[in-house]
Amino acid sequence: MSKPPTVPEVNFFLSMEIMEPHRLDELVVELELKTKQFPRDVRRLLLLGTAHYLRGRLVSSIEAFRRALAVNASLPYAHYYLGVALYRNAQTDAAIASLKTAIALYPSWAMAHYWLGVAHYHKGDYGEARTCFEEILRDSPEMHIAGYHAALTCLAMRDFPRARDHLERLSKKTDGADPQVQLLLGRTYFGLDKIPEAMAAYRTGLDKHPDDPALTAALGELLDVPEP
Repeated sequence: MSKPPTVPEVNFFLSMEIMEPHRLDELVVELELKTKQFPRDVRRLLLLGTAHYLRGRLVSSIEAFRRALAVNASLPYAHYYLGVALYRNAQTDAAIASLKTAIALYPSWAMAHYWLGVAHYHKGDYGEARTCFEEILRDSPEMHIAGYHAALTCLAMRDFPRARDHLERLSKKTDGADPQVQLLLGRTYFGLDKIPEAMAAYRTGLDKHPDDPALTAALGELLDVPEP
């Protein structure tokens, strides 16, 4: 059996995230000059795209990643970051296409599946989004954010039993410390017409966050039952 493809080394990209903004701007100027001198230098093009992305210059970021892919179209990282930048720039269909390409080149890349799921979710393609998030959870069950978004997609599809499964798992992992998980869990139990369980979910969250306004309001709605 052949070995699965490996994701390219990206440590030098990640180090850019902790740069001070003025240093990042200096790097952009330097990279713009170098990529004009060496237009087929993929590494510098990827760095340039990442630097623009981190400064919120999405159009310039997208252009740089596309220039890198014009030189070498088999770069999973370039397709991935291009997809994220396109999504952030509200180009959802193009983002989905880029992220699917990244996954085709590197099938086990959890974050590519995650952003593909997010793009599908915000497009309203809840079935596709759910598939992405639940596929991540099969290999990486500890990925909290994937479980949370899987629950959101299930709620959007009104699959309350499956949403409950995801949220109960998250609640146990966090010992009820995530107020948003407890809020969604309570709403899920309410959707299942299990009011005592909904109240218990809200109260568990309030035990850890007694001043949380959303949990307080949700529990109050269930307690404030008018007299018959």
